[in-house]
Amino acid sequence: MRIDEGSADAAAGLRRVTWRPATIDTVWFRAQRLYDGGYLAGAQAEILAVLRAHPDRTVPQSLARLSPLTPPPAAPLRQRQAPPRAEPPRRRVATA
Repeated sequence: MRIDEGSADAAAGLRRVTWRPATIDTVWFRAQRLYDGGYLAGAQAEILAVLRAHPDRTVPQSLARLSPLTPPPAAPLRQRQAPPRAEPPRRRVATA
């Protein structure tokens, strides 16, 4: 920001690295950061580490889908269907 005060990219990056969710407990902060950054495996490993260190803590809603203790979600109401299979071209039989 000191180099280019008007840079939208720099401002967005600064917000991204300094923003902190107000509703998340500090023990979950690192896992949330990893999840927000797209590092799902790292976030899940961090969740496990927190649960080992603090077994009485509840995984926040924002991280619940990565928690190994959360049951898998119910099947979606509308499942994606496979595209129809293309039929092979029909062979023409020559008649004399």
